[in-house]
Amino acid sequence: MRSTLGAYGIALAIQRAFGILMVPVLTWAVSPAELGAFAVLTTLAFITFMTLVDLGIGTMAFRVASEDDANPSEVFVTVLWTRVVAALVVGAVVLSLRGPVAHWLVRDSDATLAVSLAWGTVLARAITQTLTDWYRHLHRDRAVAIYVGALGVLEPLLAVLLVVVCKLGFTGWIAALLTAQVVAGLPLAVGAKEMVLHRGSASMARRLLRLGIPVGLMQSLHALRDLDRYLVARLESLPAAGVYEVAIKLAAPIAALNVLLALALEPRALAAREPPKLLKQASAFINVYTAYAASGAFLVAMCAPEILLVFAPGYRGAAAAAGVLVFVPVLEVHRRVFGLPLDLAQRTRGWLWVTLANAGVALGVAVALVPRLGGLGAALGLTAGAALGAWVARAVARGLEGPMLRALGVAAVGGPLAAVALHRLPVPVSGLPLRLALAATFAIACFVLIPAGASSWRRMAGGLPSERG
Repeated sequence: MRSTLGAYGIALAIQRAFGILMVPVLTWAVSPAELGAFAVLTTLAFITFMTLVDLGIGTMAFRVASEDDANPSEVFVTVLWTRVVAALVVGAVVLSLRGPVAHWLVRDSDATLAVSLAWGTVLARAITQTLTDWYRHLHRDRAVAIYVGALGVLEPLLAVLLVVVCKLGFTGWIAALLTAQVVAGLPLAVGAKEMVLHRGSASMARRLLRLGIPVGLMQSLHALRDLDRYLVARLESLPAAGVYEVAIKLAAPIAALNVLLALALEPRALAAREPPKLLKQASAFINVYTAYAASGAFLVAMCAPEILLVFAPGYRGAAAAAGVLVFVPVLEVHRRVFGLPLDLAQRTRGWLWVTLANAGVALGVAVALVPRLGGLGAALGLTAGAALGAWVARAVARGLEGPMLRALGVAAVGGPLAAVALHRLPVPVSGLPLRLALAATFAIACFVLIPAGASSWRRMAGGLPSERG
C-alpha cells in the first residue's frame, strides 16, 4: 500500500504543482469573465458525467468483476460502451442546442465551440475513467498514477500554448483539457486492448445499471455541490465566478490530501479483518489529522492575500473565499472517516442521508448568501454542507469512539473565523504579522481542544487505547 500511495502521491503532487504554477500565466492571459466561463462549462461537464453518464456502474464494476464466476474483461468493456453510449446521447442533445446552451450558461451565443469542446471532455472522461478503473482492478496503480501525472503536466502546458500563445481565450483552455485527456489516455488504451476488444453484454449492462443506479444517485447528489461555480456566475456575475475559481485553485493542494486518505482507507475498509481495531485507529487518526491539518489550513488562509499577490495579483478578492475553502477538504476527511462503519456494513442508505445533508445545505446556503457575499457565500455553503455531512455520518454510523466532535467543531469554525480575519485584516504584507499571530493562536487552540498527543499516535498505529478517549 505504501508504494501505491507513493505513486499516487507523486502524481497528485505533480498535478497540483503544475496547476498552481500556471495560475499566474493563465490569469494574466484571460479575463475574470473568461475564467468564470471556463469554470462554469468544465464544472457542468463534470456534473453531466457524474449524473447522466457514470450512473454508478463504475463503482459496481469492481464488485461484480471480483466475483468468482465473473469475466472482468466483459464487465469493464460493458462499462466502457454503456458510458460511451450515454455520453453520445447527451452529446446529441447538447450539440443540437449548443447556441441556446452557450447563451444560458455563459451569456454568449457565439461560444458554441466551447460548449462542443466541453461535451468532448465528457466523452473523453467516459473512456479514460473506464480505462483507469480497469487498471485499478488489475492493481496496476502505477499506470493510473502516470496517467494522472501526465494529465496534470499536459493540461497546463497546452493551456499556455493555446491561451497565451495562440490567444484562443477560455475556448483554448477547454481545448487544452480535452487534448490532454486524449493524449494522456492513449497509452492506457493501448495497454488495455485485451479488455477494449472484448465483447460486451446487454445482460451485464442491465445488471450493472440495476446495482449501480442507487450508488449513482448518491454520486450525483454529491457532484451537485459543484454547482457553486454556476450559482456564483448566475447570481453574481461571470467575473465573480472567475475570482471564485482562483480561490478554489488555491485550496486544491490541500484537497489532494483527501484523495490520498481515501486511497489509504478504502482498501482497508473493504478488506478489514478486524473492524473494531480499524475503527479505534480511525478514531485516533481523525484527532491527530485535524489538529495538524486545521492548523496548517488556517496558516494557509492567513497567508492568502500574500499568495494571491504573488500568483494572481488581479484576483485579490479571492482571499476570503480561499480562506474558507481550505477547510472544506479537512471536513471532507471527517465525513470519510466517520462513514467507515457504513462502508464496513455496506449501508448504502446511510450514505444517502449523508449526501443529501451535504449537498442540500451546501446549495441552500450558497443560494441564500451568494447574492450578498459573492464567492464567499458559496464557500461558506460548501463548509456548512461538509460539516453537516460529517456530523450526519457520525450520527448514522455510530461506530467510532472518542471525543471526535471537538475535532469536527474546530474544523467547522476554522473557515468562518478565517473569513472574518481576512475581512478585518485584508491588506497584504502589512496585515501579515497580526494574521500570523492569529494563526499561531488557532494552532495552540487546536492542540488544547483536540487529543493529538502520544497516546493518540499509539492508538492510530494500533497500540493501546488512549486514556483520554
